Amino acid sequence: MTKQETPRTASTSEVVSQSEIENLLAMVGGEGADLTALGNQDNSESAHVHRYEFPSASSLTTIELRKLRVRHEEFIQTLASRLSLHFRLEVNLQMLRLDTVPFRQFVDGLNNPTHIDIFKLEPFRGVCLLDIPLRLAMCIIDRELGGTARASDDARELSKMEERLLHRVVEVIIGEWCAAWASTMELRPVMLRTENNGRFVQGHQPHTSMLVLGIEARIGLLVEQMQFAFPCNALEPILIKLNQEAEMLDDNEEAKRVVPTHWNPEFNEMGLRISADLPDLELSARELGDLKPGDVIPFNADLAKKIQIYLEASPKFVGTLGVSGKQLAVQISQNIKT
Repeated sequence: MTKQETPRTASTSEVVSQSEIENLLAMVGGEGADLTALGNQDNSESAHVHRYEFPSASSLTTIELRKLRVRHEEFIQTLASRLSLHFRLEVNLQMLRLDTVPFRQFVDGLNNPTHIDIFKLEPFRGVCLLDIPLRLAMCIIDRELGGTARASDDARELSKMEERLLHRVVEVIIGEWCAAWASTMELRPVMLRTENNGRFVQGHQPHTSMLVLGIEARIGLLVEQMQFAFPCNALEPILIKLNQEAEMLDDNEEAKRVVPTHWNPEFNEMGLRISADLPDLELSARELGDLKPGDVIPFNADLAKKIQIYLEASPKFVGTLGVSGKQLAVQISQNIKT
C-alpha cells in the first residue's frame, strides 16, 4: 500500500521576510527598487503641492475707486455723528481700507468666531456682508443695555437676545450707507441672515471681486475694525450714476467759465469811429515812385477776406469785402482776440 501524502503546511522558517524580498529585487536588477524610490519621491513632493490661486483683477478703475473713496469718507463722518447720538457717547470712525479682494480671500481672513450680517441692497444683485468683531459687538450690546460700552474678551456666540440688540445698531449702520447714496440712487436694505464663521458664508464664487470697506471704530477704550464687503458687479449702477454726475459737473463748470456780456445802458448814445483796412501790401520803392492818379494796384483775392475792422484804434473783427446794394460792405467772419 502506498503511503497517503498529507498536505505540507508552511512553517515559520518558510515565511519570506521583507529584507529577503528586497534582496531578490536587487538581484533582478534593481529596477523595481528604483521605481519604488521614485514613487516615494513623487508622494513626498505631492505632499507639498499647494493649489495656486490666481489673483483676481479689480473691475474698478483708479478713478472709480477715488470717487467711491470720497463718497465713503462722507458716509463715515455722518455715521460717526449718528452713532454718537444713538449711544449718547463719543464714537470716532476712520477709514482704514477701501480696495477690492476676491470673495474667498475676504471671508478666510475674518476672525473666527465673529458676527457677520448678510444682506441685500435692492435693486442690486448679489449679497453684501457686514463683519463686526465679537469684542465690538459685545461693546455695542453693553451700551444698548445701558452700560458704559465695556469691552469683553469673551469670544463666544451671541445669544438670540444679544443678536436682536445688535441688529438695531446694524440697521442704523446699513441705513446710513444707503442714505449716503440717496441723491444718486434709492436703495432698500433687506436683511437675510447672520453667521459666526466666514467659512460658512456662501453666495458668491471664490474669485468674485468684492469692494471691501474697513472702518476703525473707537468707542470708549475699545478700538476694533468692522468691514463692509460689496460685490463689484452690483455697484455698476452706482458707478454709472457717478460718472454721469461728474460729466454734468464738468459741463456746469464750463458754463460758469463762459461769462455772459452785460451791456451798460450808459453807453447807448456814445459814438464810435469804425474803419476797415486792407492787410498790408508789399510794393517796391520804384513801384511806389511810379504811382500816379488812375493807376490800378492788383492784389490777391484772398486779401479781400482779411479785412480788419477797427473800433476807434483797436482791431476787433476780421471780415470779407463785398457789396451790399450800391455800397461796399464788410461781412464780419471772426473776432480778434486781444
